[in-house]
Amino acid sequence: QAQRESTTVRPTWATPGTHRVELQHDGLTRHALVHLPPGFRLQQTTSVVLAFHGGGGDAAYMADDDRYGLISLANRENFVIVFPSGYSRWPRGKLATWNAGDCCGDARDRPVDDVGFVRAVLAQVEQRWSVDPRRVFATGMSNGAMMAYRLACELPERIRQGKFRADLY
Repeated sequence: QAQRESTTVRPTWATPGTHRVELQHDGLTRHALVHLPPGFRLQQTTSVVLAFHGGGGDAAYMADDDRYGLISLANRENFVIVFPSGYSRWPRGKLATWNAGDCCGDARDRPVDDVGFVRAVLAQVEQRWSVDPRRVFATGMSNGAMMAYRLACELPERIRQGKFRADLY
C-alpha cells in the first residue's frame, strides 16, 4: 500500500475569522486563537487585544462569543483579538491556568514562563500584521485578569495602561 502524505492546512493570515497559532516556548507547545474581524485589511495598522481566560478555562472558552462577546466587539470595532491558552498538564489543554505571581495552580507551581509566552505570541502577531504598539491591550477574567495585571507591571512598554474602551481602537 502506498503511504498517504499528511497535509496541514495553513491559515491564510489575511482571511477574517479565527485562526489557531501554535508555538514552542520554554520547552512547551503553546497555542492561542487569533480572531481577525471582517473589516480587517492586511496593510492597515491595527490594535490588538489579548484576552486571558480564567483558571480552569482555555482559549476556546474565552473566545466563546455567547459567554463574553469579545469576538462581536472585535468585529464591531475592527481590532484583532488574541486568546492565548494557559498552561495545562492535560493532553487536550483543559483546566489551564496562568502563572500570575502568587496564583494559580500548575502554572505557578511549575513555574511556567507566561510573560515570555505572551512576548512570543505578540512577536508572532507583529510578524504577520502591522500592529500599532501604542494600541496593545490586555484583559481577562479571574486568573486571566491577574495575568493581564502582571503583564501591565512587567511589560509596561508593550501593554497599554488604562481602561479597556472600544473608543480607543
